[in-house]
Amino acid sequence: MVRRGGRRTRLPNSCGPSPTPSPFARHRQAKECIAIVLDVSDAFKPHLDDALQAVRSLVNSKILFHGKDAIGIFAHGTELTENALAQTDEHEGQYQHVSEIHCLGPVSHKTLGALDRVAGLATAEADLIDSLTLAVHAVIQHTGKLKWQKRVLVLTDGTSPAQ
Repeated sequence: MVRRGGRRTRLPNSCGPSPTPSPFARHRQAKECIAIVLDVSDAFKPHLDDALQAVRSLVNSKILFHGKDAIGIFAHGTELTENALAQTDEHEGQYQHVSEIHCLGPVSHKTLGALDRVAGLATAEADLIDSLTLAVHAVIQHTGKLKWQKRVLVLTDGTSPAQ
């Protein structure tokens, strides 16, 4: 403390500037919503095990540390077509060969169980843009106007057509 003109004033901290948060400290302000598009086509089969292991690692860390986050898994290039947009009359004939393996929702052990079913899926050629559109649509439908962090992860080798 220093006296200046009869008043006591505090000196600034002489140890340097105020501490800044570490860039490695993760400050979570909102829940996170992740849609994962996983390529299961024949061209990506050699890499599928590595991709599944990476997704399992992500899901495990979400289960342990961020259980309220939401994850959905879409399989790109499946023989079957199981998704919400392909079943509507408005989009008939579109969004083919894309399956929603795990509906977008809170992450749980059911998410890990859904990943086990991916490796045995029969394959067909699909449009990558359709898969991305489905993933973005699911994220928007799930989050609405809520302040979630929104992400779409695409695991592919890039050989699928995008029209």
